[in-house]
Amino acid sequence: MNSFSAQQEIDALLYAYLDDELSAEERAAFEKQLHRQPELRKRLEFERQFRAHFRQTVRQTEAPARLHARVEALLEAETSASPASASFRSWLAWLQGAVMLPRWAMAAAVLALLILLGGEVIQFVSTPAAPHTSFRRLAGKYDVYFTPEPVLDVQGDGEQIEAWFQSRVAWPVQPPVWPGWTLMGGRLAEFHHEPAVYLLYEGGNQRFAFIEFAPRASDFPEEKRQVVDGRALYVDEAFDHPVILWQEGDVGYGLIGDATQSVKDLVALLFRR
Repeated sequence: MNSFSAQQEIDALLYAYLDDELSAEERAAFEKQLHRQPELRKRLEFERQFRAHFRQTVRQTEAPARLHARVEALLEAETSASPASASFRSWLAWLQGAVMLPRWAMAAAVLALLILLGGEVIQFVSTPAAPHTSFRRLAGKYDVYFTPEPVLDVQGDGEQIEAWFQSRVAWPVQPPVWPGWTLMGGRLAEFHHEPAVYLLYEGGNQRFAFIEFAPRASDFPEEKRQVVDGRALYVDEAFDHPVILWQEGDVGYGLIGDATQSVKDLVALLFRR
């Protein structure tokens, strides 16, 4: 093993130790290594102090919900495009899992990482009130992937797209057909740290996304529930996008419209499938 690979392995162990991801045996072995190596102990203490200072500094700061959602989706796109280092993956897990941090904490660190990685420049707009979390996150991903130019993983007809997703999600993906709308392609996304499907449709000067995901009960807040023709739908707006969510069996579904569409337009689309 060369020195670079050895350093990578030490980095992975260090961050896994900080994130409490080692088994009892691995943790004991790493602590013996810490006892033998003063420089490694210094690095560990530095990381602990930095994380503690980071939390304290940003805890009281707020930022627009749109910024948080867009940064989250941008970060996902960035990390899916190229393998992340052990330290970067650890920071990502730490930031996303640290629910005690306010939204700005996540956004500030991720923005810095994206700048270092050459990520795109983000323009964001404040909104008067944050929409429900699930709607916000799903609409934020739509903003990143499909506006202004779509970022697609797969293109082709319904059968080609169905085959591409077959080994990537735990359920069969069968792209719906909407008369007058063209299926542009699909994007493999993430929701609740599990794979999710985004399919983009275009018709005239309008676009919408059809999404499939592994749902949680919290994705369907009762205050957003509407019953249309006997079907329970969950409706909200996020960042100028109308969003409709529903569940069939073990799979969650949704429609996300562009800024020219309304919830009423999406409901009409849903019942034209």
